Amino acid sequence: MKFVEDNNDDLIVILAGYEDKITKMLKYSKGLESRFPIKITFPDYNLDELKEIFKTTLKVRGYSFTKSLEKRFGDYLQELAKNNHPELEFNGRFVRNICEEMIRKHDLKVYLNQEHIDKLMILDVDDFPK
Repeated sequence: MKFVEDNNDDLIVILAGYEDKITKMLKYSKGLESRFPIKITFPDYNLDELKEIFKTTLKVRGYSFTKSLEKRFGDYLQELAKNNHPELEFNGRFVRNICEEMIRKHDLKVYLNQEHIDKLMILDVDDFPK
């Protein structure tokens, strides 16, 4: 903190994390919270936004996907939301992790089965990890 105080005219410090954990950290030391007076809270993603993140993540990586996979992912999100599942937490990292797991599973399947090249970049419901 000394460095931050000594350089406060030339330095910006950004703390990022889950709101409850950041709040707990700032309360750990007296005076720490007053050193970070500006707080910006980003709302959780809703289910439609998570679906868009899912589709965009796969497309950016060069993959296409079937309608059945898109429906399976949407159904999975609905199920998690209905049960207030803590794994969901409506965040992009959760979706990215699912995409990465699907891609690994798909790539292994293509390699092991010597799938035809036209299936190389198409993800289907059987690639879904859950």
